[in-house]
Amino acid sequence: MGDQLEKFWSIPTPQKVALFVLLMGLIAGGWYYLFYSDTTEALEKERAMSARLAKDLLAEQEKEKNLEILKQEVAELEHARDELHQRLPDDAKIAELLQQVHDQAKIAGLEMEKFERVNPEDAEMYTRIPVRMELLGTFNEITSFFYYLGKMKRIVNVENITLQSYNKNDDQSANRLRATCLATTFMSRFGQPADQKGNKR
Repeated sequence: MGDQLEKFWSIPTPQKVALFVLLMGLIAGGWYYLFYSDTTEALEKERAMSARLAKDLLAEQEKEKNLEILKQEVAELEHARDELHQRLPDDAKIAELLQQVHDQAKIAGLEMEKFERVNPEDAEMYTRIPVRMELLGTFNEITSFFYYLGKMKRIVNVENITLQSYNKNDDQSANRLRATCLATTFMSRFGQPADQKGNKR
């Protein structure tokens, strides 16, 4: 070891400097190839992965946002469908309708002398369900009753209204009228088999 040091110190200074620079270069090159290049490559991979993950995250957030919009649209459509179903049911429910009409006639103070169903009439998308009615009451009672029918969730049209005086020469019949009309409600035909819609195929 001592001989090697003596040989090194005996070398001229310029050569010592050159050897020192060469040694440092070898050390630096080894460190670069062994540590720095691997670290840099790993860092670049991590950066690329981070960019991909950020892009994927944005895509998923956009999907989630669109999903929320679609859920809201579906909820609104379902609400609109339910509202339409109340106004235009897919079955007659005529007994329920009759009860509602009778109850409201009583509330208005009317006498229901006739409530007669007429044969249904089929159209392409719906069925008309007409009912002939004869009512006894004052003008205000009759108009209040018709106003109620117009406010029902289920569609009820009233047409062919005629009013006649109704007097029996007693106090109870004073100012009373006989009203006759045709009330029509509707039933949806969506979802029915084709052979029930005018025997279409």
